[in-house]
Amino acid sequence: ISPTFSQYFAHRWAEGGKPFSGSDPSYKVYVRHRDTVQLSEGHVIAIGDTVPSAAVAAANRPVVGSSLLWTLELLEHHFDYEPEAWWRVDTQVTAAGEGYINENGVIINPDGRISALSRQLVVLY
Repeated sequence: ISPTFSQYFAHRWAEGGKPFSGSDPSYKVYVRHRDTVQLSEGHVIAIGDTVPSAAVAAANRPVVGSSLLWTLELLEHHFDYEPEAWWRVDTQVTAAGEGYINENGVIINPDGRISALSRQLVVLY
């Protein structure tokens, strides 16, 4: 179960459980675009959006959820990496209650530097 746009990305789970695995709500995922065009700021934003909320890793069955608020702070504006380069998205739940989840994350560029900070408020129904 995944959004249609996820077909445009390759994912490799490095740490943590996959969605709906009933595991700890945090993970590290390597992501890259399947498209071979030169990356732009929009491509980096899409990389941050393709990884599902870490909250769904704690679920042991598919659940319906939605982002209520998502902020992404770009720290670097260097995008001339090879299109096939792997980026890493680290995400963890910092607080949860009554279906509302706060989580923090970082997007790490192919050079190993943090390129963006992510904060998200998610609701699971």
